[in-house]
Amino acid sequence: KQVRFEDDYNEFRDFAATEIQRCYRGWWARDGLEVDHFAATTIQRIFRGWWTREALEVDRYCSVEIQRVVRGHLSRMSYIYDLYCIIVAQSVVRRYLAFYTSAVRLANILYIQAIFRGYRVRAELMRYVRNGQEVAATFIQSQWRSYDAHMNYINTLADILIVQSVA
Repeated sequence: KQVRFEDDYNEFRDFAATEIQRCYRGWWARDGLEVDHFAATTIQRIFRGWWTREALEVDRYCSVEIQRVVRGHLSRMSYIYDLYCIIVAQSVVRRYLAFYTSAVRLANILYIQAIFRGYRVRAELMRYVRNGQEVAATFIQSQWRSYDAHMNYINTLADILIVQSVA
């Protein structure tokens, strides 16, 4: 057994009390830091989750708006293209109808002219034959040349009309 003096004992007792307090305060500080660290981590986790959800909501809204604008643009472009196709189809049909109608009219006009020319030539021939003149052959030839020149003119005119309607 060691003999200790009162001062040594008090000093030892103070040292022991100080050590106990130091250990307790260290433990208490570390425990408080763990709680503070857990609380800070929890707050950060909750805030980051909220912030991410908010950012996702903004991103979703932006993507929906972009899709809306693009779909509207594509719809308008499709409408304009369909309208263009309809106009082209109408133009082709109208050109065909105009050409067909003009060809039928021209054929009818030529047919009527041919009937009238035949009637006129026969009437002239009958007049010459009745008068006893022998110039029928010359008259027929002149009438034929006139008719041929007229038909060439009309055919040329029809060809010009056809080229103009196609161009």
